[in-house]
Amino acid sequence: MPPSWYPLGEQIIRTVQAHHHPVLDVLFAAGSFVGEEWFYLLFLPLVYWCVDMSLGRWLAYALLLSGWANSALKYLFLTPRPPKILWRNLVVRPSGPGFPSGHAQISTTVWGTLAWRAGKRWLWAASTVLVSIIAFSRIYNGVHYPHDVIGGLLFGVIGLGLLAMVGPRVAARASGWSTSRVAVVSGGLALALLFLHPSQNGHWPAAAAVSVVATLWGMSIGFALERDRVRFDVRGSLLRRGMRFVVGMALVVAVYVGMRVVLPLEEPYIAYVAARAARYGLVGLVVAWGAPALFRRLHL
Repeated sequence: MPPSWYPLGEQIIRTVQAHHHPVLDVLFAAGSFVGEEWFYLLFLPLVYWCVDMSLGRWLAYALLLSGWANSALKYLFLTPRPPKILWRNLVVRPSGPGFPSGHAQISTTVWGTLAWRAGKRWLWAASTVLVSIIAFSRIYNGVHYPHDVIGGLLFGVIGLGLLAMVGPRVAARASGWSTSRVAVVSGGLALALLFLHPSQNGHWPAAAAVSVVATLWGMSIGFALERDRVRFDVRGSLLRRGMRFVVGMALVVAVYVGMRVVLPLEEPYIAYVAARAARYGLVGLVVAWGAPALFRRLHL
């Protein structure tokens, strides 16, 4: 990025923050949280288990592919964030390079996918407002320069467009594949994405890429297993859906924490990323297949 952009960006951030207000603080703190990984880890299973499994699958792929692209771009450009003295009003402290904004990029792709697949006009308006709040919150909170956010929005729109053009064809072709073929093809895709991702802090494969591609592979296998062996029906009372969500999240947390206890490897690096791949891959499998299978057994 041109060096002149950074002082100008800091001045814009200071100008925005000069108009702070308690109501805006709450609004943009919430906006940043809605763009965090932890929010999506709650929201996407909720959709998949309790609302619409097909929509949940689309949102999962939108999140994972957009997340991979954002991480790859960040470690390709390696641009700085604003000085920490400008950081404020944060629910989660950011890490990693600045450009493009992950909140702006991923929220554009995910909420755009929700509006597109749901086919509701009002959702396009609601998604646009929500993405705008999420994106602007990163400037208001001082953790991204304006050019980071603009770049994130542009890459998010590109990702949404590619998903809309290519996704339906891939989904139609893959609908008749066996679970073993899904495992092979998605595994090949995961390896390709891992290879294409730049190194992270001098390490390859990048830990951020390992998390995403392992989840992608585990979920893809899980979606195929659920389709062939479970065929879960999300319908039910609000109480049953609520119980389903609580039980499912408890299972996911137990698996994630349990894997950290069983595989607490930090060194050497290759052992660390292997343990990380196993943990995230298993979590993806549990979300996509294990939890729905458990719901059937529990009559949920």
